[in-house]
Amino acid sequence: MIDEAAITKIDASNMREVLINFPRQIEEAAEIGEKAPKFKGEKFDSLLVLGMGGSAIAGDALFSYMSLSGKFKKKVVWVNRDYFIRYPVTKKTLVVASSYSGNTEETLAAYKSALKLAKNIVCLTTGGELAKLAERNGSPIIELPKGFQPRAAFGFSFISLLVLALKNGFAKKGKKKEIKDEIKRLVDFLDKRSEEYSKIDKNNEAIRWAEEAKDLIPVVYASETLYSAALRLARQIQENAKRLAFSGALPETNHNEINAWKNPAGLAKKFALFALRDKSEFDRIRLRFEAIKTLIGPKTAKIFEKFAEGDSELERLFDLIYFGDWVSYYLAVADGEDPTPIPVIGELKRIMANAR
Repeated sequence: MIDEAAITKIDASNMREVLINFPRQIEEAAEIGEKAPKFKGEKFDSLLVLGMGGSAIAGDALFSYMSLSGKFKKKVVWVNRDYFIRYPVTKKTLVVASSYSGNTEETLAAYKSALKLAKNIVCLTTGGELAKLAERNGSPIIELPKGFQPRAAFGFSFISLLVLALKNGFAKKGKKKEIKDEIKRLVDFLDKRSEEYSKIDKNNEAIRWAEEAKDLIPVVYASETLYSAALRLARQIQENAKRLAFSGALPETNHNEINAWKNPAGLAKKFALFALRDKSEFDRIRLRFEAIKTLIGPKTAKIFEKFAEGDSELERLFDLIYFGDWVSYYLAVADGEDPTPIPVIGELKRIMANAR
């Protein structure tokens, strides 16, 4: 049962407080982003984020926001999760090496590769080896506040990245101020959500999802446009609750995965489908969601559905992401897992370090 006593006992590192204060990240990050460099004379047509885990998801979310909003030029956002750069880089590509710790080995390797391909590289970090390399190579640094788990610093990473994009010509003419106003309104919107999702009562939808899915494996679906919210929720469940979780995007899952809810026999009853939706979704995507409920609803244990709310595209995107963060937190409490430590990842890093 999720109650104050359970939270006090399990959440030893007080991630709840970090979640409650998430709106403050948006405020502070807007100021941090203003310190981001503006590359004079450059006309970028793409943005490439080099990152892993919690330091990479901001790039996915930026793609979602740009796709939802009509305030951006036709720009391309790629997220490179590898030692090697897998996307085309030209002089019109703005490259961002994102590593909260500054010591992510894949990002460090990709940054070194980027130096041979581009001159417009910005580093988003708290320090570490990435900051040292940036200073040595003359790459501007956007310095993030220390003291957070990378996944818990999403507000800092996303807003800093967004403001960097605004300063470097990614918004349509005359739309930059409108987007900045959206950021300001987002703070008030999230303050209300923070109060709602932090209350321990039966009306808290995040708690209801966690309690009803306690013994189930979540599969999170969203449209391709909002896939960043589905990916974020699955990753948060994996790290916070130390629980298996999977994600998929419509319409692609309708061409393969929808067929897989049959075998092994009875296994689907161990899964819960989390559907993250938006009022602006394409009518054919809406039809596909409804068809999924009909076709796999009887096979899975339970279907949960969340429609994004908010007056702007930014509010609706963050409504899903912030809600998902709270669901993952309460799942951790329900499982008796302190949501902050990630000991297996720490052990993997030690194994990798010792193999050098």
